[in-house]
This record gives sequence, structure tokens and C-alpha cells, in this order.
Amino acid sequence: MRFCYELSAALIGGAAIVLVQAQFAVALTPEQVNNIAKDVTVRIDGSTSASNGSGVIIERQEGTDNIVYTVLTNWHVVEKPEQYTLRTPDDSTHVVSQIQRIPGADLAILRFRSDKSYNTVQRGNSDQLSEGQRVYFTGYPAPIQVETKRSYRFFTANIAGRLSTAKDGYALVYDGPSLPGMSGGPVFDENGRLVAIHGETESVGSGLGSAGNYGIPINTFFALQPQATNVAVRTTPTPSAPLPTRTQTPTPPPLQTAVTGQSQPGTVRLSAPPTVQSAAPVAANNSQTQATPPTVITSPARPVVAAPRPNIVLGSVSLPEYIVPTNPNQNAFAPNISKINELLQRENLTPVACTENPKVEIIGVQYTVCAAPNAARSAGRYEVRTGGF
Repeated sequence: MRFCYELSAALIGGAAIVLVQAQFAVALTPEQVNNIAKDVTVRIDGSTSASNGSGVIIERQEGTDNIVYTVLTNWHVVEKPEQYTLRTPDDSTHVVSQIQRIPGADLAILRFRSDKSYNTVQRGNSDQLSEGQRVYFTGYPAPIQVETKRSYRFFTANIAGRLSTAKDGYALVYDGPSLPGMSGGPVFDENGRLVAIHGETESVGSGLGSAGNYGIPINTFFALQPQATNVAVRTTPTPSAPLPTRTQTPTPPPLQTAVTGQSQPGTVRLSAPPTVQSAAPVAANNSQTQATPPTVITSPARPVVAAPRPNIVLGSVSLPEYIVPTNPNQNAFAPNISKINELLQRENLTPVACTENPKVEIIGVQYTVCAAPNAARSAGRYEVRTGGF
């Protein structure tokens, strides 16, 4: 698969700087994607057999005595007023302590507590998906035939279509088998990143399989997440300390695009720094942020999020101080760091810690990269617009 880096800068001295560099990326093998998927896919069980589904761990928050994990799933999986539990990959069972509904889509957020360390998924960019691309989806279907309990499944599929208008957010269409109980499970791209939530299947008749599977693009979730509303907890878990208060990350100044010259607002931050294309506006005090007029960016200060205890991810490495991840709990894969270093070398940029100023900031989907300014690149914020990291 081939794609290009395209760095767009703010208008400097009335002229925009645009650079395009070729870069080859090698997709992970299905086995590698499965190893990632199996560590973040969870089973959801309700009080009745009809309330079964799947989900994916998207975030962890360090608490005083334990860790609070956030799981993304379908709303129709947990909409019934009953008790819900989660079964993690180590076969441990956890009581759901909080449920939030995402208005405008068939999505819900669940939270549970544990003193164990679980991996969190890496966020992908669903806007980059197109027909013919391979994806993978996972879940815990209901037992059939010789099976006596719900077991993990990993399926390969191809993108069949993108819907411009979609009920409940189901805009992504892909082929492949699907079974009851897999609703709410994650859909991964070829690099093992979360790009959608699986949830609907169109049947064509008994014995003929399905006409198509439908998923909700992950970018839809991040666009709607600020509108999440709490739902009455349907359990009576053991009393414990309250959920840790989450600190709101300050909104970075708007980015400039070299193509249109229009400013782009910052993006929602569950995992968070600015993303490319179709980025969701940041909600301030639950109200819609208004787009700001074009401005000249001159080396703005960027807050650096202090990362909690690093998450242990299969095949991951520790991040150097000049790379800040979108999700503070997520380590980086070695190929991603190599790709970043190759870009810095081509640009003749020397990496510096992101706490330093002045600096060049390169904003990607998964990481922000910091470097010292040079003759070609003055201090400021740049955006990886195509491919990237």
C-alpha cells in the first residue's frame, strides 16, 4: 500500500508551504492484527440471554486504588434496564459501574474498575477507508451447535460501500459472516487500529448468510462523544471510590490548511490531538464551538499531557520525548517511530522535547512530533494531511 505525507503549514509571509513525500507502509499480517484485537475485545453479558454483545476497551484512567476502563459498544446491547457485566480477555468478570448513551448513533460508553492492567485500542481514521480495503472485526457471538459458551471470533472482510446518509450512524458497509452477540465489537484496519463499531447485519434469507454488515465509523463517535448522556446504572456493585475526575485538556489554537486557507477547529480529545479531515469540533461547556476566522500561527504553546503509567501493548516500545501520543496510555509500535524518524530526516529537522519552545509541531492522527526550527521550517504547527502517522 502506498501513500504520501503532505505537510500543510500556516500562511507565513503570504505564502503557503506544502511538501509531498512518498512513503511505503507495510500492513500488519492478519495474525498480528488478531493479537492486538484479542487483547482489547470484551464480552458483554446482561441478566437475560437476549442481552449479549461485545465491546472494545478504548481508554484507561488511573484511580486512587484501581484503574477505571472505558468500553465502547452499541446502545442496543445495553439499552434494557438490567444488570451488565464485562468479561475481559483474561477471563475475569467485571461489573459495569457506569453507562453513557451517545445521542445520534447506536453507541454507548461503559465503565468498569479493576486493579489489573488491560490494553487499550489505538484509534484509526475512518475517513481514510474506501471500497475494497480489507478490515477485520471481532466479538463474542452466542454459542451455536457444539459450543457450550460464548467464544472469541476474528473475521476478515472487505469494505463494500460508504453511505452518505445512514440510520443510527451505520455508514460503513462490509462483507463477511456475522453472528448474534457480536454487536458492539470493534472493526480494525490493516494496522490494527479501531475504525468502526460493528452492529448491524442485513440477512438475505435462511441459509444464505448476510447481504452485508454495517458499522459506525469511529470518527462519528468522536464527533458525537461530547453529547454523551448518563444512564441510570442498572447494577448494585460493591461500593468503591468515586470515578476519578477527568481534567479537560485545553483546546489548541486552530490549524491552517495550505489548500483552502481556512482555519480548522481543534478536535475532541478522548484519545485526542487534532485529526485530519472531518474532525469533530470541541464542545465547550456542552455548547457548539464557533469556527474562528483564518489567523497566522506563530509558534503557539502546546500543553503536554503528562502520561500515566505506560500501557503494555504487544510489540510496543517506549516513546521518545519528542513524540507525544494522541492517547497518553498508548505506547507506540516500532514501525511508527521509524516512519516518524524518516520524515524528520527528509525534512532535515532535529527532534526536540515537546516541552521546549520555540519548536516545530507536526500534528498527526496518532502522534504529535516536535523538532527544532530550521531555515526551511520556521516555528509553528504543521499538519500531516495524507497518510502520515
